[in-house]
Amino acid sequence: MKTIYLIRHGESEGNSKRIFQGWLDCALTSEGRFQAELLAERLKNKGIRYFFSSPLKRAYETAEIIAKKYDEMNIIKIEKLKELNCGKWQGLTREEVKKISPKQLHNFLYNPEKLQIPGGDSIVDLQKRAIKALFEILNYVEDDNVLCIVAHGFINKVILCTISSLPLSKIWDFPQANTGVNIIKYDGKFDIIEINNTDHLIVDP
Repeated sequence: MKTIYLIRHGESEGNSKRIFQGWLDCALTSEGRFQAELLAERLKNKGIRYFFSSPLKRAYETAEIIAKKYDEMNIIKIEKLKELNCGKWQGLTREEVKKISPKQLHNFLYNPEKLQIPGGDSIVDLQKRAIKALFEILNYVEDDNVLCIVAHGFINKVILCTISSLPLSKIWDFPQANTGVNIIKYDGKFDIIEINNTDHLIVDP
């Protein structure tokens, strides 16, 4: 039985500006690093043996902060874990996107299975590489181990939606907050134990 901690990165510079980031290589904000530190404290005794990350800074920095609790800096970068490629939307706010791609923005919000970002990914494209990445990781990891995957909101949504055997139209049913924790068990089949847990962000006054 493998245990997977599937994590979304901490708050990034792009998140704070409320822009479509996609493949823009935004770093964590100070708040994002604080969130990651709180997450790392939560995960430090979970017996994690393998760390995987998107190569984008915001995910890799989050993975580094978690891995330091294990004195482990062997974080394997997986290109396929990069976020939804936002093409011509990258760096733009939702209002700016509405002016250039009103139909596709509507799909993004209400019909994600039909989304095709100009110059970027469709949700089907993302699903194909996300699931390939997941099985590459599972095949790499020895049996009965605990692993941590740090990726992005849409990657995580698509993975959770797919292993739940739901259509891609349901991806909004899987919210992913910054440093949200998803726990998945795998023993030939997937069992989702927890989705988007952010209890570590509740700090006593």
